[in-house]
Amino acid sequence: MPFIDSLRDRREGAAQQSFDCTVEDKPVHLAVNVSALRDGRDRHLGHLLVLEDLTQLVRAQKVAAWREGAQRLAHEIK
Repeated sequence: MPFIDSLRDRREGAAQQSFDCTVEDKPVHLAVNVSALRDGRDRHLGHLLVLEDLTQLVRAQKVAAWREGAQRLAHEIK
């Protein structure tokens, strides 16, 4: 991933990105947090990669948005 490669030159040594993919024919929304690992002499040792499945959170946000839209529409109809 290009954003991981860019960590070598950045001082803060962290990046975040989210993306959608398919796992076992089901849509999944993932957040990726990457941190560059350095030793005491500031030499690059590698990366720590943390994946977080946000599928349920994204689904809940979409349901809440649709619910709010439906409530506003119902209010306008009244």
